[in-house]
Amino acid sequence: MKTQNTFDKIDTARKVLELSESATMEEIKANYKKLILEWHPDKCRHDKEVCEEMTKKSIMLMRLLWITVIIMSFPFLKKK
Repeated sequence: MKTQNTFDKIDTARKVLELSESATMEEIKANYKKLILEWHPDKCRHDKEVCEEMTKKSIMLMRLLWITVIIMSFPFLKKK
């Protein structure tokens, strides 16, 4: 099984969240919220295990994109 590189992981996250390549942070947040509402175990109409797995995956993908945006926007830490 081939391991995904960082770019592939980010691209997969973008596609799952249905984002364009130039998505803003607001678009990322909005699509994430939509996905969470769709797959949240309390509201999901699919099998509970599938819903829980998709919720976990959505959270993981959002964290990956969030970290990527922060690193790309703020590449240097401010020294105190």
